[in-house]
Amino acid sequence: MTVIPVSAKDSFVWLINDNPVAIAIVTHRMDKARLTEFGVLPEYRSQGLAKQC
Repeated sequence: MTVIPVSAKDSFVWLINDNPVAIAIVTHRMDKARLTEFGVLPEYRSQGLAKQC
């Protein structure tokens, strides 16, 4: 099993009316950071959610 540390301070959950609609998970290994997972519910895609951050 491999454990990859997730950075809670660098990861995001987008909420609309207190409901999660998108997520971006960032992980760190040594001196590198990666956007490991990213997802948006289909009904909220192409609405520019990331631009609002």
